[in-house]
Amino acid sequence: MTSKEQYRTDWDDIPDTDSNAEPERSEPAPPRRQVVYVKQATIRNATITNAYFLLAEGYAVQQRSNGTERLEVECLWYDRKPKTTWMHITVPPGQYQIQSSEGISVVANIAR
Repeated sequence: MTSKEQYRTDWDDIPDTDSNAEPERSEPAPPRRQVVYVKQATIRNATITNAYFLLAEGYAVQQRSNGTERLEVECLWYDRKPKTTWMHITVPPGQYQIQSSEGISVVANIAR
C-alpha cells in the first residue's frame, strides 16, 4: 500500500468495531519502508496475532495512559481507510518489533 493510492473513505454500513474481524488480505510491503511485527495487537476490538503491518510514513509510537502503545499502520478496515489518517493498532509493550520491509508481506485489509 502506498499513501498515493486512492481508497474508499465512506463508512456507510461498515462496522466501527468487530471482535471477530481478522486479516483478510496481505500484500508485499514496498521496499525501503518500515514494518511492525506484532505478537498481539488490537484494532477496533479485533485481536490480531503474529502479523506484519506496514507502518505509516512518519509514524511515531504513542504511549497511552494505560501502558499500551499505539502505532499508525497502512491497513484497511473492511476495505475502507479513515479519512484523515491510517488505522492505529494498540500493542502491549514488548509485543512488537519494528524492522525493514524487505521481503515482508503485510496485512492489507481486516474484515470478516
